[in-house]
Amino acid sequence: PRCDTGDLARACELVVRLALSCVAAPPADGGVADLVRGALHRQPAP
Repeated sequence: PRCDTGDLARACELVVRLALSCVAAPPADGGVADLVRGALHRQPAP
């Protein structure tokens, strides 16, 4: 199945936001995994 342009844009935005968050305020040890899991958990299923 092809990705919708909107879905792709949302996924890219999520990646950029997570990356900027990790650079601006790095989480404690093991915190990156928790941050990513939390962000992915809040995303609606396709």
